[in-house]
Amino acid sequence: LLLHTLILRLTLCLFQCQQSTSFTIPTTTIQSSIRTSRTTLFSSENSSQEQNSNPKFRFLGKGKNAIVRPGVVLVAPIDEYQHYLMKSAIFIYAVGMNEFDEMVTRGVIIDHPTAFTMGEMSSGSIVGTLAHNLLFRGGESGNDSAMLLHSRGDIFPSPSAMIGTSGIYEGG
Repeated sequence: LLLHTLILRLTLCLFQCQQSTSFTIPTTTIQSSIRTSRTTLFSSENSSQEQNSNPKFRFLGKGKNAIVRPGVVLVAPIDEYQHYLMKSAIFIYAVGMNEFDEMVTRGVIIDHPTAFTMGEMSSGSIVGTLAHNLLFRGGESGNDSAMLLHSRGDIFPSPSAMIGTSGIYEGG
């Protein structure tokens, strides 16, 4: 339901985070799962049509031609008033089936930093450079977990794959 609302109300920013750009993703974010029971993603042609009982939808594509796919950033429109989505940029990092065989899209809000660092919130278990990174509030779910998004896929030996064509990697 949240993803359906998100897709209906967000203006899509087709900004691809390329390795050659100066765009940076926060090193750490809280994971946010946004669910939908639909396998095909749609968008409202007009946000005022949401009030209508029979709104018109347009197809947003699928596969590599989908507008909502891993590696893209969605930007909330000016009239978005949902607490977590208002004035937000959301990085989509995964699309696929969950443990309940529902199609889900997972994204993290990348522009809402907290006042805390990873070191402060980990009770001293995280040290070094990583401990000094700000912790970002990633959304309304996943409050007990954190994920690492970075642009250094070349130095981490883990099999973390690039998210879409963004130049951004998860884990490490």
